[in-house]
Amino acid sequence: MMMQLNPYQSPSALVGATDAGSSPSTEVPAAILGQLKKTKPWATFLGMLGLISSAICLLGGVAAITSPTILAAAQLPAFIGPLYIAIALVGLIPSIHLVRYGSSITRLLRDGAMTSLEAALGHQRAYWRFVGYLMLVFTVLYVLFFGGILIASIARLGGS
Repeated sequence: MMMQLNPYQSPSALVGATDAGSSPSTEVPAAILGQLKKTKPWATFLGMLGLISSAICLLGGVAAITSPTILAAAQLPAFIGPLYIAIALVGLIPSIHLVRYGSSITRLLRDGAMTSLEAALGHQRAYWRFVGYLMLVFTVLYVLFFGGILIASIARLGGS
């Protein structure tokens, strides 16, 4: 019995299957492992550097809040302490994602399983998602800031 082909049906194929029709591979190719092995030191280094920077920033913010004499001696406004704490917390999030990404790559290099690759890519995606949101927020703040300056300048010129 001959099977009829439906020209209007969407094509289908086994995702991940080889040409021979075997099941999808559960091992990560060596070329991908090699690239991730080169990426791991940088992800870990930048993640740790971010954690250290966040800790220093947090300590500076706490010191500024708890010791008003530091603010007075440096002639800094009172909002500097909370601002430093906010910057530390914002910097902490991508640093944690990078450290987790590096740890996931270590796990992947140890076992070579697709599930470990999926976990590593999940941490990388979370890092880039956060950076994307952060860039969006900063872009909006820049537009508002420069728009405010423009409006204030126009108002000042109109009033003189």
